[in-house]
Amino acid sequence: STDAATLELKVTKLVEGKEYDIRVFAENEIGSSDPAGLPKPAKNPYDVPGRPETPEVSEITPDSATLKWEAPTSDGGSPITNYVIEMRTRKDLKWKKVNKDNITDTEFTVPGLKEGEEYEFRITAENKAGAGQPSKPSSSAKYDKPGKPDAPEITTTTEKSVSLSWKPPSEDGGAEIFNYVIEYRVDGGFKWVKANKDTVAETQYTVKSLKKDTNYEFRVSAENKAGVGPASDPTSPVKPKEIIGPPEITYDDKLKKAQNVKSGSTTVLEVNVKGLPQPKVYWYIGEDMLDASSNASIETKDDFSSLTMKDIQSQNSGVYSVVAENSVGKATAEFTVNNPYEEPGKPDAPEVLEVMETSVNLKWTPPKKDGGSPITNYIVEYRTKGDIKWKTATREVKTTEFTVEKLVEGNEYVFRVVALNKVGESEPGAPSQPILAKNPWDLPGKPRSLEIVTTTDTSVLLTWKSPTNDGGAEIFNYVIQYKLQDGFKWINSNKSHVPVTEFTVKGLQKDSEYEFRVAAENKAGVGPACDPTMPVKAKEKIGTHFCDLIEEILNFVGYIFSWHSPRGGRGS
Repeated sequence: STDAATLELKVTKLVEGKEYDIRVFAENEIGSSDPAGLPKPAKNPYDVPGRPETPEVSEITPDSATLKWEAPTSDGGSPITNYVIEMRTRKDLKWKKVNKDNITDTEFTVPGLKEGEEYEFRITAENKAGAGQPSKPSSSAKYDKPGKPDAPEITTTTEKSVSLSWKPPSEDGGAEIFNYVIEYRVDGGFKWVKANKDTVAETQYTVKSLKKDTNYEFRVSAENKAGVGPASDPTSPVKPKEIIGPPEITYDDKLKKAQNVKSGSTTVLEVNVKGLPQPKVYWYIGEDMLDASSNASIETKDDFSSLTMKDIQSQNSGVYSVVAENSVGKATAEFTVNNPYEEPGKPDAPEVLEVMETSVNLKWTPPKKDGGSPITNYIVEYRTKGDIKWKTATREVKTTEFTVEKLVEGNEYVFRVVALNKVGESEPGAPSQPILAKNPWDLPGKPRSLEIVTTTDTSVLLTWKSPTNDGGAEIFNYVIQYKLQDGFKWINSNKSHVPVTEFTVKGLQKDSEYEFRVAAENKAGVGPACDPTMPVKAKEKIGTHFCDLIEEILNFVGYIFSWHSPRGGRGS
């Protein structure tokens, strides 16, 4: 029990998960009240965390693997205090806890793995309420060593070296091959000697410092994160020696296409040359042999030759050839250098196709000269009349037409165009004539000859003539307004468009005097209203049909009382 001032009591020794009836009585000198309370399960105020995402395995080495995972979407209302990391091999059923200390990060490197073994991992999140459900197991974490390459091929030899090339193994073990181990041994020997101290990522290598006239075998192994794979089959025994052969010329694939060069730039044609005896190399343009000149230089070494042309101009275009020749034979290669290109010519002044209040549609013709390189796009610039600084409307126009938008109505603008090719920008073209940003039409004039045809107690029939000036656009509506004679506010009578020159104003008050006026409307808006009518009273008038009846009666009476003069000239 507790006193009346506390109104709080901690109930202990409950069992989690069981449901208890908790009741409270109030007590005084006379006795106890009726109980108050509801059944309530005894449990923590928060839940265990949700399940983490499946861990991803990366950075696998022969004895470790790095795991990364996403935190569970729900922490159960209490911060996660630890992640339990478990692992098992593919052949085991039992999970083994990895971490002894608490982990709150979502990344962990698992040490102490056995090389060649396949592992699975899972993660469980913990908070004050306890451990949640474990994640789904990771995919298998294992890299294999690469397969064995095919036997390397002997590409060339000298008295003290042998050059090898090979193809990568068909199986990389699931990890990138970052090195090849090249080994050699004397033919008939047992011990293989590693030839490369540094990493060899390419599939070719030259073994040096060999003994002349000694037979050697060579083999290659691939290496990835899992280690060095099995060695290839050895080559056939080969003896380092000079091999006499005709010249060979090789060069980059990009030189196999015609060379498009910029006027004034530097162009280099470079080839690899081999052959024994050492070939002599000559360069030609057409049939003329080249030598060093003011803008051309030739450099030839044991295994390459290059022709460099500086400040290249149109006279440097043509077909170039290189000839390598020795006592065994010769080789030739040809290269085409096109006329050098430059910036395009400047476009003419743009033509204005359409002017609106906030936009101008422009069109122009391409420049007469594209500089030898196709025009890729145009830049459109503009400025207000009298301004010095040009603004860029766009740099990405592929065609010869563009609409400049977001102009200010009433401002005068001039426009110009710049052409671009792969070299760069042309000079700006001539500016356009000043263009006033406005609609191509004006407001219509005042309607004419507004007349009151007839009236009733509640309506007036009006007619009028269209304005002499329609503002350059079709009049599609007339706005009919009226006001009381002594009033100030004009009221629109027609809620929908009135395209004709006649309208009946309805809903008037009997015997009230009104004035009327009409304004014309086109695309530019509503023009000025015509002069208002004289005040007219809304009342019934004798219509024209009654006047016609009177006229007929008078004509009939006149007929009855008319006569003709008697024949013979006698009157009365």
